[in-house]
Amino acid sequence: MKNYFVIFFLFTLFTLFLTSSALAQETFITSNNIAVTCNKTTHLIFPYAIRSIDRGSQDVLAQKAPGSDNVLQLKAAKAGFTETNVTVITADNKLYPFKVNYSLAPEHLTISFVTDRSELNPKNGMYCSIGQHENNIQSNVETLQNTVKQVAAEKKRMYALHARSGLVHLLLKGLYIKNDVFYFQFMISNLSNISFSIQNIAFTIKDSRKAKRKAVQERVLQPLLTNETDSSVQSHSSGVRVVALPKFTLENGKYLSIRVFEENGGRNLVLKVYNRHLLAAKPL
Repeated sequence: MKNYFVIFFLFTLFTLFLTSSALAQETFITSNNIAVTCNKTTHLIFPYAIRSIDRGSQDVLAQKAPGSDNVLQLKAAKAGFTETNVTVITADNKLYPFKVNYSLAPEHLTISFVTDRSELNPKNGMYCSIGQHENNIQSNVETLQNTVKQVAAEKKRMYALHARSGLVHLLLKGLYIKNDVFYFQFMISNLSNISFSIQNIAFTIKDSRKAKRKAVQERVLQPLLTNETDSSVQSHSSGVRVVALPKFTLENGKYLSIRVFEENGGRNLVLKVYNRHLLAAKPL
């Protein structure tokens, strides 16, 4: 009996030792501070391909840069949002936590976590792919601008998708496609006595089914070009806004959420676009 208590006592001490050792090894990772704004894109460059992106709030737009698996693009969906977070996991199983705050003029728009270029795979690394992407977009800017002007002048109405808030109406008037680029034509009508200033138009692919973690169910799309000649629609008037997006389609159970945010206001507008609308896009 005495030996039993001795063994039990030694086992308890050993368990406490293991527990205290585990607690002693516990570490906390400090989050990096990132500032974003509405009219500029912040780029984060990682040494390996991005495997997972998790946003703490829909107030931050996040996506991998087209053509680059290791470059993350961040932008504010609305001004003055409450501090939130973004977590990135890369292909080497490394976790990057960020605290994200709004800033009217962020000090840094490109932040690199690459310490050694030799670690990069040329197929995934930004040193070749991001440059190629920028060159391709730059070479097509004139074509995009001309097509945006062409779509803005289109008079025919194709759809009846609309939303309204506070005497402001949003209509998806037309949807066109050319060279694998979608052109969304919006008509914004302001029937109120107060001008409507557009802060941002956000495009997000969402899951129609309810989910506990919305961030996992969403993918933000970044426009290639918009005709932002005038960001305000004066009282008792209308304006046309055209947005160019890279071509895409939607899986079953998914839809495209289009949100128009009012600057310093609450008359925000939301449209839902489904795959049948995309497939009916008119070729130019």
